[in-house]
Amino acid sequence: MSGGIIKLLLFIPSIIPATTLGTLYFLMGNSVFPELGLIAIQNQSRWQVWFSLVLIGMPFGFGANVIMYSGAMSGIDQSLSEAAQIDGAGPMQEFIHLTLPMVWPTFATFTTVGIASIFTNQANLFTIFPAGAPADNYTIGYFLFKEVANVESASLSQAQQGYPVLSAYAMLFTACAIPLVYLMKFIMAKIGPSVE
Repeated sequence: MSGGIIKLLLFIPSIIPATTLGTLYFLMGNSVFPELGLIAIQNQSRWQVWFSLVLIGMPFGFGANVIMYSGAMSGIDQSLSEAAQIDGAGPMQEFIHLTLPMVWPTFATFTTVGIASIFTNQANLFTIFPAGAPADNYTIGYFLFKEVANVESASLSQAQQGYPVLSAYAMLFTACAIPLVYLMKFIMAKIGPSVE
């Protein structure tokens, strides 16, 4: 019962829309932060902005990760753990030789998907900077989002010129992403511990 409550509490940030949390952070960062003697979001350096983005982004994936990893770990047969303990394996040996190999496919999947998201993730920049993020904080996903928004608001002749360029960007990023994803999948399969 308590494990389910903990999972629910960890999953709540994933339920709350990112726009809501980003807007709250934006409002707090520009009104509450200066009152506390901290730097307002609009005046933060590049690295302070990235730290803020990581701080905001972590709760969104954390709940899903907890559910996936706990699901993978619940699939480990308890008799294997008991046999390892009877054979004299300590907690660290049990983790390295039993738990890690059984959970490795889940870890490899998250890592591979993370590599693929390099080309699509806008890192909540739009929710934190509704008027536009500083150019030195752009991600590839945010850059594409801004360019599409610029083309959408342009005149018809400018839009007809903008879409081919954006399509070329998308094809280029896809050409880069596919080999990276397959390379990461290959590496994870090679370095992963054996279940045997």
